[in-house]
Amino acid sequence: MDRPVLLMTRPRAASERFLAELAGDGISGFTTIISPLFDIQPAEQLPDLSGIKGLIFTSAHGVTSYCDLGGSPALPCFAVGPATAETARKHGFDVTSSSGNVEDLRDLIVSHAPSGPLMHLHGAHVTGDLKRILSTKGIPTQSAVIYDQPERPLNNAAVDALNSRLPVIIPLFSPRSGRLLTCTEWKGTSLLVAAMSDVVAEAISGGGIHSLCVSQAPNSASLRNCVAQLLQKACSLLDEQDPQGL
Repeated sequence: MDRPVLLMTRPRAASERFLAELAGDGISGFTTIISPLFDIQPAEQLPDLSGIKGLIFTSAHGVTSYCDLGGSPALPCFAVGPATAETARKHGFDVTSSSGNVEDLRDLIVSHAPSGPLMHLHGAHVTGDLKRILSTKGIPTQSAVIYDQPERPLNNAAVDALNSRLPVIIPLFSPRSGRLLTCTEWKGTSLLVAAMSDVVAEAISGGGIHSLCVSQAPNSASLRNCVAQLLQKACSLLDEQDPQGL
């Protein structure tokens, strides 16, 4: 019997982490395809951190890239959400975390009023300008790119799924992922997207999507709820295609 496809387009480690969380929630009944739309490539070296009093991470990739480049967890850090915070704690950081988006992180840092200077370590593609915003609020902040995110084409399994009659559920975590997916051609008519936020949803709008679910909060738990809802819709679509279950 056919099953819906869950297409994960994050880098493999992040995709596997999300799949493990789905399994922990008891969400199953799909065929998994992992086909990252971009890679993570750490920079050659870290920026000069002399005098820096704290770090800011807006993704788990920032934490792992920092550590891969030899960075020490001795400095306290602010993290954008639970997944980033968990990664930072596993690497030994003293973490203060917001609920999952850049706006919440900005407000959190302002409320703590650290003396600074802070350093925002991020990828080549980033949402928001924390350096400028925090600096204008009296918290000296610098920023540096410590990893790149070169795009990748979908693999053959993903392309075949998108061109099949099977419902395909795609969780999207960032606006860039949405834009990269929009640039991909597909002939299937049952694409169901779980978007981390309204901004992510806007990036994929107009792309011939059958169903769109926007996460109620910018975190993994809420996005998993979206996936569960879309999985029910996907199973209904399969029942309509084959009402006798043959």
